[in-house]
Amino acid sequence: MTTMLSFDILENCSAECMKESVKNNWTNMAVTAALLLTLVVAMLQVDPIESVHFQLDESITVHIEQTYISLLLAATGCNLLSVLCCIIYLSYVDPLCQADVMKFLLTFPDSLGDPAIHLGTGCLLMWLAISLWVFGRYGIVQFAIALGTIFAFGSFVVWQITTRSSFSPANSDFSWTQDDPATWKLGYLTKNLKQNPKAIEQVKKIGKLITDMDSKKSDSRTGIGSHVL
Repeated sequence: MTTMLSFDILENCSAECMKESVKNNWTNMAVTAALLLTLVVAMLQVDPIESVHFQLDESITVHIEQTYISLLLAATGCNLLSVLCCIIYLSYVDPLCQADVMKFLLTFPDSLGDPAIHLGTGCLLMWLAISLWVFGRYGIVQFAIALGTIFAFGSFVVWQITTRSSFSPANSDFSWTQDDPATWKLGYLTKNLKQNPKAIEQVKKIGKLITDMDSKKSDSRTGIGSHVL
């Protein structure tokens, strides 16, 4: 999974910006994991769970507290591992040239996926710990709501990854942006592009920039091909 995620992130990355791209990814993941790490460590230091407006058997409370701490310790390890992986990769990649960065990524294909998976796992464990704390504090109804929130949150993240990873600049034609807005065939994700005149104006403006740049790129490739011939 980590290898697949690594190559999915790099799928549309051009060679000249490969190094900067992977460094930015590692930096963003390290900062996010560090912020979550401070939150998890703070959660480890909360007072013992006390039920509010209902009675919970003491033995059950003890098991909840023990599981709560175990989940947070695991979340701490995942977030810390994500931070350290990013720091290690940044340290070894920073001195390399573009070609050597690509060699590094092929030699260690999990380099981008590993810290991302560790970060995601840390988030899941943290939320499970929160759900347990809610159960011990407020009861089964709020616990069910917390679990439902985990499912909704996870589904949304998976949907975001799935839809965004399917984007392919090379296979995207945006010439339709210069046509009459009434003829635009928009999908679920782009249905609001012609919601108001200002949005339409911006779509046409950005679309014109895209088509102009694609045209220049095509002309440049044609020129190079003619020169070679």
